[in-house]
Amino acid sequence: MIDKRLFKLPKAKIMLAMLAGLMFLQAFAILGQGIFLARAIVGSWKQQPFSEITQDVLLF
Repeated sequence: MIDKRLFKLPKAKIMLAMLAGLMFLQAFAILGQGIFLARAIVGSWKQQPFSEITQDVLLF
């Protein structure tokens, strides 16, 4: 839990809002990494040429 006294500090609400935004950005980045890693692994498993899975590898 967050201490209620924390909100009395100057600019604390702004900083917490920014941290929440960064948290959601990080969550989407992690999801993207998982998706592109899975696509690259499946492409490798299917023995696709590296030229076809290059984009997935680079986006991972």
